[in-house]
Amino acid sequence: FQFEIPCQWTLTLPDGTVRQSNENGFIHEYVDLGQSVSEFTVDVAEGAVFTGLFGFTEGETPDWVQKWLPPCETADLLVLPTHSDDEFLWFGGALPYYAGELGYDVQVVYMTNHYNNSFREHERLNALWHVGVRHYPVVCEKFTDWFATKKYEWAVEKFGYENVLEFQVETLRRFHPRVVLAQDVNGEYGHGAHILNTQTLLEALKLTNDPAAYPDSAEKYGICSVQKCYVHLWEENQIVVKWEDFKLSQFNNKSAMRMADEGYAENKSQYIYYNVPSNG
Repeated sequence: FQFEIPCQWTLTLPDGTVRQSNENGFIHEYVDLGQSVSEFTVDVAEGAVFTGLFGFTEGETPDWVQKWLPPCETADLLVLPTHSDDEFLWFGGALPYYAGELGYDVQVVYMTNHYNNSFREHERLNALWHVGVRHYPVVCEKFTDWFATKKYEWAVEKFGYENVLEFQVETLRRFHPRVVLAQDVNGEYGHGAHILNTQTLLEALKLTNDPAAYPDSAEKYGICSVQKCYVHLWEENQIVVKWEDFKLSQFNNKSAMRMADEGYAENKSQYIYYNVPSNG
C-alpha cells in the first residue's frame, strides 16, 4: 500500500476480521493477509490520498517490496540529514555500509518533511530501502521544506531556533544513539536549513543528559549521553573515508560509493541538480 502522506487506514477481510491498521504512520506499508483472498476493504481517513497498490500471490516477494521495521528503540548509528537526498550527497557510503552490509541498527531522522512535494517522500523511502536501511525513517512533522529557508536567517524565522533545538534533544533522547552523523556546520554550500540543523544539534548534545532541559522528552525517553558525533567537514581530527574502496558483499560486491550513487539516483526529482561520483 502507498499513500501520499501519513494517514489513518484500516484493512478488513471479507469475514470482518481487521487485518491491519496503519498505527505506525508508514506511507509504504506491506501487509501479509495470511490467506488468499479475492477481495478486502480498506477504509481511509477523509482527505487521505491512496497512491498505489501492489498484490502478490503466495511465496517470496521481490526484493523491491518494502517491509519496513519500526524506528529503532536504540540506534547504533543516528544519521541526521536536513532533506531527502542529503544522506547520500554528504555522507557517502555510510548508509549502504553500516545498514546494508553490516546490518547495524541505523536510524535516519530528517529535520524537514516534503509534504508540499509528496513525491519526494516516496523517493526517500525508495532510496533508503535500496541501500539496505530497514528501520523506517523519522520525518519531523513540524518543519516543511521551503525554498525560502536557503538563507540562515530565513530558516530561523521559518522554523524557530528553539523549536529545532527541542526537536534535536528529543530525537537524541528517543534513540539513545551510540554514534551520530551530522551535516557540515557551514551548511555544506551555505544552505540555511543545513546550518540550523547542525548548530542546534551541537547545542542539543550538551543538553540531553540534563533532565531540566526540555523535561517532557526527558520524562518520556529518559536522559542520555552520546558517545561520538561525526560532523561532515569538521576541521579538527578529520577522518577521510574512501568509500569506493569498500566492496559490499550484500550488493554484488559493488562499492559503498556506488551504492550511495544508486541511492541518490532514487531521488529522481533531484538527480538533475547534483550527482554523486562513484567508482566500482
